[in-house]
Amino acid sequence: MSEETTVPPHDAELEKRVLSLMFSAPEQTLDACLRAGLRSAWFYVPAYRQLWEVLRGCEAEGLPAGDVAGVAHRLKEQGALEALGGLSGLMDVLSAAEGGLAFLPHHLEVLADLAERRRTLQALRDALRAAETGEKPALVWQRVECAADAQNGQKGGKESYRDLLLAVINTMDEQAKRKGLLGVSSGFRRLDIALDGLVPGRYYVLGARSGMGKTAMALNMALAVAKCQEGRFPGKVLFLSGEMPPRELVQRMLGIEGGVCSRVQGELTKEQRMYLSKAYSRLMRLPFDFLDVSGWSVEQVIREVRRRARREPLRLVILDYLQLLRSEAVRDSSDRVGQVAAVSNALRDFAHTSNFPLLALAQINRESAKSSKKDAAVLPTVDDLKGSGDIEQDADAVLLLHRPDKALNKPEEKKKYEGKAFLNVDKNRYGETVVVELVWEGFCQRFREAVKIVMERE
Repeated sequence: MSEETTVPPHDAELEKRVLSLMFSAPEQTLDACLRAGLRSAWFYVPAYRQLWEVLRGCEAEGLPAGDVAGVAHRLKEQGALEALGGLSGLMDVLSAAEGGLAFLPHHLEVLADLAERRRTLQALRDALRAAETGEKPALVWQRVECAADAQNGQKGGKESYRDLLLAVINTMDEQAKRKGLLGVSSGFRRLDIALDGLVPGRYYVLGARSGMGKTAMALNMALAVAKCQEGRFPGKVLFLSGEMPPRELVQRMLGIEGGVCSRVQGELTKEQRMYLSKAYSRLMRLPFDFLDVSGWSVEQVIREVRRRARREPLRLVILDYLQLLRSEAVRDSSDRVGQVAAVSNALRDFAHTSNFPLLALAQINRESAKSSKKDAAVLPTVDDLKGSGDIEQDADAVLLLHRPDKALNKPEEKKKYEGKAFLNVDKNRYGETVVVELVWEGFCQRFREAVKIVMERE
């Protein structure tokens, strides 16, 4: 067989343009590249491939990718600076940007197409060599068909019926062998059974009317996740608050963990000091982080969470709460339905491409309170979520918290339901819908699971 002299399809200038944007707008460029699925193989020029790895490494470690001297030093350490053409070659890359970030999606689409064409051509060349060296024709055709299937899968996400069936049976086999939950425990046994734990890559919504305790419920779940000792779930719990300052959240956590009222009036008793001291010691060892995102857009929130996730793993991300965010994609700030829909869509897409579960809190319409006052047994449903039906459609599971005593006016009726709460799993894409009865310890903002299971739906 003669030596291959044809240069594989590539565009060195386009590769330089993408790399140059990593210097001028590193965070936005890296986010776009990761969303597009960019891999080192997309760069045909070896020197550009090495430069990409160095730039991505700088971002992951929190170092300024725009620091040309620092990047040059790293390239030199790896013996890659000379291949790039020295400092002049690096400066040539820096000056290659044309059109800025506006053209980046198109650049990435072209690079992906060129990379796939190179990979397909290589597979076909391998098949040709195999035929020339005496491999059986059936095996050669299998190589060709695999290359074609890979090309179709890259372009349209297509899988054959046989591939889908095999993937499903393998997944079922893995689930049968698996012990424990698929995701991390929420701290509530019945909820974990229904959801299979809080699973990475899934989008959960926890809804409630104002004053029902949805923030307290989120903190209870956050504590349970942070205490999880399973090595499968490394990293921190990140709590994003658009309503309550982090200091107030930590104060509530002390009360939940210590089992004492965190809003101290007067001097602490000796017993209170002991409980709070022990709670403080336990909380100090837990992997937590809080961030005030009041006034942020959903795009800003996603960029920041992505940046943190690149630096260290995240075990769970909680957002309090969804309707407080705005979206840069909706120009009309008065269009609340459009804003909420855009925020929910963005959170869904973000969660499904992440390696941690995302729990977003949401407000329920005030109208649902009227039904509760007539009949305390009436639980909120997904139809009561405030702002947009997209919240229900986007979520993998919707959990709705209800405390009947908060909705009732008559003292005798309030007393009947005092200390009781219900968590209605009204949507569950991957399992059953259930209603879980809870015990509410209001003095310390703690929820506990009642032994009795109230209702299960077919």
